[in-house]
Amino acid sequence: MKLPIAALAPLLALPTLAPTRQEAPPPAPAATAHLPVLECYYIVPQEGRFQDAAHHHRSLRIQAATILEGGEMRVFEQIYSDDRALVSFVEHRDLRAAFENRNTCNADPDWSSRFDELLETTDQERSFRSILVPVAGPAEPPAPRFARFLSRSPVDPFRRAVAQRRARELVDHLNANHPDVRAYAYVDDLGTPYELYLILDYESIWERSPDGHPTSWEATRRALLEDTRYAELLEALGETLERPTTEVVCIELR
Repeated sequence: MKLPIAALAPLLALPTLAPTRQEAPPPAPAATAHLPVLECYYIVPQEGRFQDAAHHHRSLRIQAATILEGGEMRVFEQIYSDDRALVSFVEHRDLRAAFENRNTCNADPDWSSRFDELLETTDQERSFRSILVPVAGPAEPPAPRFARFLSRSPVDPFRRAVAQRRARELVDHLNANHPDVRAYAYVDDLGTPYELYLILDYESIWERSPDGHPTSWEATRRALLEDTRYAELLEALGETLERPTTEVVCIELR
């Protein structure tokens, strides 16, 4: 099981006096070296076990801070959904660090026992784990934000390169033109099916946030409705994606 997505295109200006056709410069490489590899857990608790599962997630997050070298765990609670789910992200420097940190966790008795307790509360048929590799994101290192929109879609196996390129164009456009959102694109290309994840981070969901944050999804949404370039890029990306898609709206568990 995996997560959802949506749909964009550019206007090329040709010099009117150019005597010969000129090749377009190659696209700049995506600046993803600073972005972490994400180990994503989507956990649906058993009926009546949400609070137990949330407690175990908090315990694992505290434990992760003590045993993971260069890693961090963040936990989000899904909202606006019939399913009460928890979505956690363990951040690793790279794939090698993800492998080494996993071995560290498995060798730690406290982590293992707490993870086993979490599994006892989990509906394992509806839950999943993915390793996500970065495709695109902001030029600066990611800073934590309270609200996260997660979209996950399978990709046509013969259109992987195109899907990643179009996802990068969409993410770059959002980060360059909409400062209230931090957009990222990731892929799960270590498992089956191959999937593309879009992550949109905001300081809050609601415009009148109880925390007084000046930026929100609600305000950004109105701006995106007027952004024709965004609509074109989104549509172009959607042409490379398969169904079904999944979308998750979540806020960080405190």
